[in-house]
Amino acid sequence: MSSALDDYTEQDAVPDAPAEVRQLAAAAEPDERQLAGAVTKVTMTDGTEFTVRITNRDYVAWDRTAPRKKWGKAEDVPFLAATFMAWTAARREGKTSLPFDQAGAVNWVDSVDDIDSRQDDQDGDDVARPTRQAHAAD
Repeated sequence: MSSALDDYTEQDAVPDAPAEVRQLAAAAEPDERQLAGAVTKVTMTDGTEFTVRITNRDYVAWDRTAPRKKWGKAEDVPFLAATFMAWTAARREGKTSLPFDQAGAVNWVDSVDDIDSRQDDQDGDDVARPTRQAHAAD
């Protein structure tokens, strides 16, 4: 039996960034490249653990792929969405070369034991910081 994931190709995950984007990213200061966002801790079945940062590229990869594969909306298939976005992030960060889900082969879906997503706290504490109110126009 064939699943929708069987015909998933690596090109669906993260298209190559244009050379200009890579050059700008390389030239930026490290602190400038580190943006707050979703951080996912991945635990593989062999006990290996690492974290990946889910970026806009990973969300866009989901948005492009899910309708074509008829996976449904992320809120309807939250585990599939989280697993897919962790995979695209791990591939982008060079932490895996496994295919997402390929029948008869070692793949990401079967090699992941746990995925724990959380919002990154860039300030490093649990203190709520409300945004400033807009000033009234005179």
